[in-house]
Amino acid sequence: NKNLGDLYGWFGGVYDGADYVIANMNIKGQVASCAGLFGVVYNGTLKNIILYSSDGSGVISASGRQTDANGNVLNKSKWYAIGGLAGVAASSSGNAVQNCAVAGYTIDANIYTADGGWGGGTIGGLVGISNMKLSGCTADTIINITEDVQNNDNNRVGGLAGSSQQSITNCYTGGTINVNNKANIS
Repeated sequence: NKNLGDLYGWFGGVYDGADYVIANMNIKGQVASCAGLFGVVYNGTLKNIILYSSDGSGVISASGRQTDANGNVLNKSKWYAIGGLAGVAASSSGNAVQNCAVAGYTIDANIYTADGGWGGGTIGGLVGISNMKLSGCTADTIINITEDVQNNDNNRVGGLAGSSQQSITNCYTGGTINVNNKANIS
């Protein structure tokens, strides 16, 4: 699909969590374009998945850059998407995210895009970028945007989804979004 760019290693099946709880999972230090329980879901279906951190210590963190021990930048990303459940949830055939929940997690988005040109990030409590229908979902998270971004970067942040191009029905969001005062968020 030309609109999604190059996608490698995505989930394209059906995952039914059967309302079992995935508890106290931590994803820390991820250097990737897409981060979450699922990095990228493409033409898949996610339903009845519960991510829950009972004491609020669950963390999903990702960065747009990788540094060595001396702080030298080794690798940079032009764009990325972070969400508790999925970084990107995309479908060309009407698939959906149904009855999924993320609660008690902190999502640390260490935004830093490559120098020159356009870039940006999309961060959401449930999904970063979605063009799938979201139905019966909840997200109660803390989202921290912690690094500076360039003036030409586009960043979207939302309690449920950073960006969504499909319907959202019977969903709830709560929590907090903390933004570094030098970040440009739309």
